[in-house]
Amino acid sequence: GLLIQILGPDQGWRWMFLMNVPIGVIAIAGAFKLIPDDKARGKARPDLDPIGSLLLCIAILGVMLPFLERGTSALVWLSFPAGIAVLGLWWAWEQRYKRAGRPPMVDTAIFANKAFRNGILIVSVYFLGATSVWIIVPLYLQMHLGHTAFEASLMGLPSSIAAAFSSQIAGRYVLTLGRRMVIVGFGVAFLGLLGTGILAGFVENGMIPFWWLAAPLMLMGLSQGMTISPNQTLTLNSVDPRFGGVAGGILQLGQRTGAAIGTAMIPGIIFSLTEGGHAWFEAFIIAIAIIMALTLAAMGVSFADRAREKLGKGAL
Repeated sequence: GLLIQILGPDQGWRWMFLMNVPIGVIAIAGAFKLIPDDKARGKARPDLDPIGSLLLCIAILGVMLPFLERGTSALVWLSFPAGIAVLGLWWAWEQRYKRAGRPPMVDTAIFANKAFRNGILIVSVYFLGATSVWIIVPLYLQMHLGHTAFEASLMGLPSSIAAAFSSQIAGRYVLTLGRRMVIVGFGVAFLGLLGTGILAGFVENGMIPFWWLAAPLMLMGLSQGMTISPNQTLTLNSVDPRFGGVAGGILQLGQRTGAAIGTAMIPGIIFSLTEGGHAWFEAFIIAIAIIMALTLAAMGVSFADRAREKLGKGAL
C-alpha cells in the first residue's frame, strides 16, 4: 500500500513484486552457505521423473487457466476438463514409473492415507476463499469508497499481528487439541467474515469510519494462525516419514493452487456483478458470502477428520 501511495498505481504494483527479487537472491545465497550438502547420496544421479513433472504442470495449468483468464472466450473452459484428463494420465504414469522400479515424483500410495487427503482438501478449499479477502477488501475501500491504497493496506496490519500471536499459541497445543483447534479456527474465521459483512453496511451508510473493519478482519488473522500451520502439522504428522518430503510438497501445491484460483475467481465475481449492473456493496457482500460458504466447507471436512481422529485411524 505504501509503495503504491508513493510510486503511483502503475509503478507501485511493479515494485511490490520486484522487491522480492533481492530477498530471493539473498535467500538463495544463504541456502548455499548454511544448508549442508547431503553427501549420503554419493554420486548417483537423481531421478527427477521429467515426464511426470511435465504432465502435472500441464494438468495444473489446464485446471487453473479458466479462472485466471477472465473475459476471454468461453472456449477457455475446455482447458478445465482437459486438465483433469491430463491429471489422470499423470496418475497412471506415476504408478507405471513405480512399477518399473524407478522413484516417481509422487508415490500415489500416499493418497491411501485418509488424514492426508482430508488435510489437502481442507487447505485447498480454505485458501480458495480466505486469501481473496485481502484483495476484495482493499478493492472495496479504494474503488468504491475512494480511500487511498495506503489506508486500505492498513486494514491488514491488525490481522497480521493477530496471526503472529495465535500461531505461537497454536503451535504449543496443536498436537494436544488436534482437529478441534482447526475447527475452532474456522469458526473464528466465519465470525470475522460475518462481522466484516455487517460492519461494511454501516461503513457504506457513513455511520462508522472505515477503519472499524479492522476489528473483524483481525479475527481472520487469529483464525489463520489457528488453521493453516496446525492443519499442516496434523496432516504431515499422519504420514509415514518416508513420504514426508513429497507430502509437504503436495500440501503446498494444494494451498497455492487454491489461493491462485480463489484470488482470481472471487474478485472476478465482484467485477462481473458490478459490470452487470449490481451495486458495489451488493457485489462485495455476495463475495463475502461465498467465502463464508467455503469456510464452512473446510470446517465440514475438518469435522469429518475429527471423527477419523477420534477413531485413531488414518496413519499410513
